[in-house]
Amino acid sequence: MTLEGKNEELRRFIADISHELRTPLALIKAYATGIQDGLDDGTYTEIIRKKTDDMTEMVDRLLLFSKLQVEPYTYASVEIRQLLTGILDTYRLSFEQQGLSVRYEDLLPPVGGTVMADEAKLASVFHNLLTNAMKYTADETIRVRAERRVGVFHFEITNAVGPSARSPADWDHVWEPFYVMESSRSKLYSGTGLGLSIVRTILEKHHAIYGVRPDADEVTFYFSLPFMDHHSDPEIVRS
Repeated sequence: MTLEGKNEELRRFIADISHELRTPLALIKAYATGIQDGLDDGTYTEIIRKKTDDMTEMVDRLLLFSKLQVEPYTYASVEIRQLLTGILDTYRLSFEQQGLSVRYEDLLPPVGGTVMADEAKLASVFHNLLTNAMKYTADETIRVRAERRVGVFHFEITNAVGPSARSPADWDHVWEPFYVMESSRSKLYSGTGLGLSIVRTILEKHHAIYGVRPDADEVTFYFSLPFMDHHSDPEIVRS
């Protein structure tokens, strides 16, 4: 990316942060004024608390996003099936509560399924992709696929999309901070808008192949990491 391109991305990033923070601040001010004016119907303090929590989450995610750019990554042998199935198990209740189901296709080898990765950060990739699918799926089923492809671990997660999804070219921007597919920023598409940016940052630090593959009525996010050979150094630290 050229210097001008980076500057433009920075300007857009700052503008988006300003937008995302200004909206809850305006609501907090409005409801606080309502309390002062005696208009509270018993819900105003709860709305203020909720908006404050939203802002706290956003700041925490921004700090995480910033930290991921500079902190060292500790790479070690990670048993990928164990990591993935453990994470899927933790989401089981959340999926059930939202009336969703996960169809998991496990095509990994019975042995030798290890990758060189920072386990905590790779877990964050899975968490963010699962959460993203939960937020935006247009039906009740999310498909997860894990397999071996010519010496690499390949992961895919697919969910249906509604008519508000735009052209395939627009999906290229989903990795950008605060980008949302719905220009009106409706409640359905609410969130910090940083999850996929965090995914991109972590995968690029791992030198992973990753991408998004939109279709007419669904979208698939994917990434690949090389499987380890038996002579790999068990633990190294990289910046």
